[in-house]
Amino acid sequence: MTLLLLLGAPKPADGYIVEVDWDNDGLFSASENITADVIAISTNRGFTDILTRVPRIGTCKLILKNVSQTYSPYLTANTLPRRKMQAREVYDGLGQWLFTGFIERIEPDAGAKGSRRAIIDCVDAVALLQLGEVLIELQVNQRGDQIISTAVS
Repeated sequence: MTLLLLLGAPKPADGYIVEVDWDNDGLFSASENITADVIAISTNRGFTDILTRVPRIGTCKLILKNVSQTYSPYLTANTLPRRKMQAREVYDGLGQWLFTGFIERIEPDAGAKGSRRAIIDCVDAVALLQLGEVLIELQVNQRGDQIISTAVS
């Protein structure tokens, strides 16, 4: 995915952009950009193994500076799980999506030598799909797309 660049507009700096929809309005505003607090980010996604080709739950782990205790759920009302988040990498003005998902867990941490940090674990939509149970009749002579259509209808 590429970022839309307007003529004369400055291109974004190289690095990462991480946003969390804290107010749960479906939009990512400038105040919901937490990039400045990110110490580390790691993502994991793909398939469970090469033969079954079943998607695994995608995960994203953020380690954030939490000196002001902004990411302490007990102290901040909007710091809640299941908020939508997105992370993307920017290089030479172009953006590439790294992860889109939901916050699973927020854990404040004292950090090394008392430096306050927060660890935020995120999951993608596959985790939400696995929470539900789908009951359909046995499907015979059906393609995968037909079975999915039956399951979601």
